[in-house]
Amino acid sequence: MGLPGVPPPTGRDDLGAYHCHDQSVTLGQYFRARSTKMFPRIYEDADKDYFGKLSGHSMFSKGPMGVTIHYTAGRNLRSSIEALKAAGNAYHVVIDRDGGVFQLVGFDEGVWHAGRALWQGLSPNRTHLSVALMSWGKLSKIKEGAYLSWIGKAVPSSEVVERRGGCWDAATQPQEEALMGFLTWCVYHGIDPKHICGHDECAIPAGRKCDPGGILSVATPLIREALSCEIRKLPSV
Repeated sequence: MGLPGVPPPTGRDDLGAYHCHDQSVTLGQYFRARSTKMFPRIYEDADKDYFGKLSGHSMFSKGPMGVTIHYTAGRNLRSSIEALKAAGNAYHVVIDRDGGVFQLVGFDEGVWHAGRALWQGLSPNRTHLSVALMSWGKLSKIKEGAYLSWIGKAVPSSEVVERRGGCWDAATQPQEEALMGFLTWCVYHGIDPKHICGHDECAIPAGRKCDPGGILSVATPLIREALSCEIRKLPSV
C-alpha cells in the first residue's frame, strides 16, 4: 500500500478538496473560525465537563504551527477517550479504522498530547494540532503468525505488518487516505510541512515513543516530502 494520492485544490473548504489560505486572514483566525465546524464530536454528555475545561484553556497565540501524528494504542473510540481523560490528555482529531474523522477539541486550542517533546525548537503541545489513528500500534510477536497488543489482546495476522524494526497493527487504507486528506488541508491553509512530525520523532528523550512508527505504509519524512511537493504546486497569492 503506497502513499495515498492528494487531490488538487478546487476552492472548496472540505477535506475532499482544498484551496489556498486567504492571506488577509491570520492562520489563528482561520482555524478558530473552523474550530467547531469541521468534524463530528465523538464524546458523550459525560465527557463534556472534561473537554469543556480544555476549551479556551490554552489558545494558540498565532494559530497552530504544525501537526503531530500519533496512534491511540487501542481500537475502540470509547476506551480511547477514557484513556485520554485518565491521563489528562487529548487529541484534536481521531481517525477510525473505516477512515471516519472525529474531532475532540477546537483547532485553535492547544492540548497536552506529546508529553516531553520538542520539534523545530518548539513544544508540540503548545504549537501543534494532534491527530491519532485508531490502532493498537506496536505489537509483540509470540510466534510465527501470533501477535498480541500491549494489553495482551490477540491481533489477527492479516492486520499485522512487520517493518521498521517491529510488528505493527497496520493502519487501513481508508485511515491513511483520511490522514493525508487532513494533513493536506492543514498544509493548504498555512502549516509548513516541515512542522509535521511523528510522536516518535519529537519525543524526549529519543526512543521514548514509537508512534506512529510502522503502522503507516510510509515513514513520516516521506509524508513531509510529499506534502512539500504538493504545496510547491500552489499558485502565488
